[in-house]
Amino acid sequence: MKRHEHLDIVLRILQYAWGGHDKTSLDSLKKDISEKLTQKDFANYPKLCDISPLLYTVIKDNNQLYQITPQHIFDSFKFMYYAQVKRCILQYDQLSSVLEAFNEIKCQVMLLKGFALSKVVYQNFGVRPMSDIDLLVKKKYFNQATEIISSLGFKAIINPKFSGPIAEHAYHIQFLKVFNNQHIILELHHDLSNETHQFNTAEYWNRAQQYVFDKNNALVMEANDLLVYLSLHSARHNYKRLLWLCDLAQVIIVYKDTLHWDKLVRISHEAKSNIALFYSIYLISHFFHLDIPPDWNLNDLSTPFISRYWLEKILINHINNGLRLNKKNNVIAFVTRLMIAPGIMSKTNVVNDYIKLLIFRNTDDLKKRYNIQSNIALNIIRFAFPFIILFRAIAEIIQRPQK
Repeated sequence: MKRHEHLDIVLRILQYAWGGHDKTSLDSLKKDISEKLTQKDFANYPKLCDISPLLYTVIKDNNQLYQITPQHIFDSFKFMYYAQVKRCILQYDQLSSVLEAFNEIKCQVMLLKGFALSKVVYQNFGVRPMSDIDLLVKKKYFNQATEIISSLGFKAIINPKFSGPIAEHAYHIQFLKVFNNQHIILELHHDLSNETHQFNTAEYWNRAQQYVFDKNNALVMEANDLLVYLSLHSARHNYKRLLWLCDLAQVIIVYKDTLHWDKLVRISHEAKSNIALFYSIYLISHFFHLDIPPDWNLNDLSTPFISRYWLEKILINHINNGLRLNKKNNVIAFVTRLMIAPGIMSKTNVVNDYIKLLIFRNTDDLKKRYNIQSNIALNIIRFAFPFIILFRAIAEIIQRPQK
């Protein structure tokens, strides 16, 4: 499948900046930027709009790219960059208040994803758009941390998938605060993932590095842990944001002397995220022409043939032409999650969750339909419901009169 032309131009810009000047023709790139790229394109395609601040800094810092970029295109990237800076200042202010409160009770906190990347990897919080603030605390501090966040004006967003107190079910809680007419979302985690992918969170804490954030102490992930964690997060969400692949590429570029292949292989296998790491490294190399260290032997990640086939024949083509959302996205996301799930039980859970997603939206529907009172009965019905639907469909077909 041919790559979407606007995505192709953006990738060629990043290839030129990150992968070496001999990888693309500057003259043809200049022609395509001038003739095919417009502000409207970035407004229409969220994936492109997402990386506009990054493109601004990449072009600004590279004289050859700056010379070939029309001023109106550069100005549109610049506008998006400063819009992101403005929003990030609000998020930054709220995060500082949370960290200060955590520091007062000596509660260790780790910055995850967006803010950690913007401050430590990109070292420029205007580059990296963030939909929320992600923080990790140890489970023994989780309830106290939720109370502190609530006392700062945040309100917990109740997830309808869970019944009973949400803290008993989720490995994270999402909070919302309206500040200066902006929605500030904060996610508080006590673990790094669900039961399917088993991160040794205690080891991540032990290896984490100290970071001072606006005079407050915080932690950030060690580089090898960060690459594995981000790889799984991106794969589980089907690489729906081009920005996530940019994040992974930047981690490899910035930490090239710190990343160790033996360690990456070991911790990815421990977290059952080896296939996700394989996918991420393969995609970074494919899309950005990034030079992967020669000792990184992807065969060490033990990726089955069927998972490789899906990546090379389906997923890459989907990303190439996936600037617009469509109905195929959910199916491809489901199969990708199935491919990276470890073991038959995990794959069965992925299939069961997808069937339930197709049939009903949340557990409240089942509670009302069957007047369920206990969580045990709810879980039994949740498991059986897809089979009930399937049985009814088969029965209807058998009983349908023949014409």
